[in-house]
Amino acid sequence: METLEDFDREEECLHDVEAYNALVLQISKVGGKTTMDCVHKALDRLFSNAVMASFNMKGRGQKGKRPFGNTKIYRALQDAVMKFDQTATEDSIRTFTSEHLKHAPQRSGGGGFTPHSH
Repeated sequence: METLEDFDREEECLHDVEAYNALVLQISKVGGKTTMDCVHKALDRLFSNAVMASFNMKGRGQKGKRPFGNTKIYRALQDAVMKFDQTATEDSIRTFTSEHLKHAPQRSGGGGFTPHSH
């Protein structure tokens, strides 16, 4: 998904159980060496950095970010990672997702914040 419009369209589609299950299956096939690796790869496969840079888990903060933690796409990500990785927990997935979203602005195409040099 390259834009927030793409994101909203996908989110809308996921009201359909078959579309939701298809996304879960697609994400679970991404795989990874660890839970963190799996989460990061899945997010990178799903979204451009520009889209990720528009979100954080709760939608709070001064940068006007949207909450990712209560979206169907996040729920699909969580279900997929837990299907792929039996050791994954909701907490670990939330932590890794939060970290990955937080650093999206610094990654290529994230539109980002330039790190301040001290």
